[in-house]
Amino acid sequence: MCLFVRAPMSSEQLLADAEKNITHSFPLEVSATIRTTSIFTEAQSENVVATLKGAKTPNEYVVVSAHLDHLGDHGNGPDRIYNGAYDNASGVAAVLEISHAFASLPQPPDRSMIFVALTGEEKGELGSEYLASHPPAGGTIVADVNMDMYLMLFPAKDLVALGGEHTTLGPLARDAAARAGLTISPDPIPEEVRFIRSDQYSFVKQGVPAISLKTGSTSADPAIDGDKVTKEWLRNIYHTPKDDMNQPFDWATGVKYAQTNFLIAWMAANGERPRWVPGDFFGEKFTH
Repeated sequence: MCLFVRAPMSSEQLLADAEKNITHSFPLEVSATIRTTSIFTEAQSENVVATLKGAKTPNEYVVVSAHLDHLGDHGNGPDRIYNGAYDNASGVAAVLEISHAFASLPQPPDRSMIFVALTGEEKGELGSEYLASHPPAGGTIVADVNMDMYLMLFPAKDLVALGGEHTTLGPLARDAAARAGLTISPDPIPEEVRFIRSDQYSFVKQGVPAISLKTGSTSADPAIDGDKVTKEWLRNIYHTPKDDMNQPFDWATGVKYAQTNFLIAWMAANGERPRWVPGDFFGEKFTH
């Protein structure tokens, strides 16, 4: 690469070391002028929404969300479609099952529910941004439980609660996970700031407590290295047409995941209104 013509090592050496988690920092000693050409077009896409009216405070809403879009058709090769089985059909399937569970309760929860398949997450969280900034007329969104790409590659023992430390939804998630036979582990890759990289962040920016559960790294099968399996999936399958139904799916883990999210939403809809931890950065920045 011409950018490395004066560098102390080649781009090939740099990438080879990066694969071994060896990083380097040095000046390139070159300058470059880069021009881009952008073409803007308009498109229309809808959020798919269902509501369940609450019994006591119907104007307060708990949102259960997942995004329905992916990357579409890349136009090359025999397998052209980004199928998105894990990212994010897994989340949409969980929303559907959770909505069925709420609808089958002998009585509705105290607060109202919004179950939504969101559009435009892969285009900058557009669908969730619209919903978060346009709550139902006369109503207030008090919490979001978002599900985005829950991996069932192995029998999981733990979950990661993105955003759990910021609000009272965190303790609810720990309680719900325990009831489903799971534990909550710290985020193993905090440097990737995943809490602000999916639809839950649209609600956060409106001052709404939000949480999103991800797979942990601990497998119930000691023969499986959960961390290794997850990293290999992210390296080889994530955002490719290979994310289809020809992958491993531990359905029992998926059941526990859906149960945990159902319980979080149920407790948020029936208990104390979710709130930010005192002094929390997001709470102070976005709560009006």
